[in-house]
Amino acid sequence: MKQKRKTILVIQREVSILQIIELYLSERYDLFLTQSENEAILWMLNGGAPDLIISDSFSVSEGDSYSLKSNNVYFDSVPVIALGADNVQEVNAEIKAIIDKPFNPVNFTEKISSYLIA
Repeated sequence: MKQKRKTILVIQREVSILQIIELYLSERYDLFLTQSENEAILWMLNGGAPDLIISDSFSVSEGDSYSLKSNNVYFDSVPVIALGADNVQEVNAEIKAIIDKPFNPVNFTEKISSYLIA
């Protein structure tokens, strides 16, 4: 019996890094790639269910209702890997790792896989 592919939500402001992540992870995982936290949350509200979130975007203004900050219940149960350490202390999510940029794509892929082993 074939196992269901894991889904990763990637929120990344830099298009080139989104492309690298897609290149290295798309064969093994279903990906939802976006540059916008708002788009990510709307995707989740419409049924998107990530097994892992990879994000570099934690610095949304306090008044934004769509945010990865502590007032957001949509991200509470999903582990997060932070790309860069900017504003990570403000996130109410289980941060599994912080990966500094630039990163080695092969090591990055191995680290992501280690968090998604069933």
